[in-house]
Amino acid sequence: MTLEITQLLAHEKLIGYAWLFKIKYKLDGTLKRYEINLVVLGCKQQYGVDYEGAFFPVAEMTTVRTFLVVVTIKD
Repeated sequence: MTLEITQLLAHEKLIGYAWLFKIKYKLDGTLKRYEINLVVLGCKQQYGVDYEGAFFPVAEMTTVRTFLVVVTIKD
């Protein structure tokens, strides 16, 4: 599980976040894709208080498609 919703304790404060919007273009200048990321404002986090460790695996859609093709072929 990568997300766990909990109640905010009385002495705790919320950490800020920001949405990052990017537009990716091909070499010839045409639109390739839109990217949207939700990021935590890390400058306000404290190790052991706001987090204990972080690992966020990211996979490109081409990798996911390739994996699904191999799984389908291997049945």
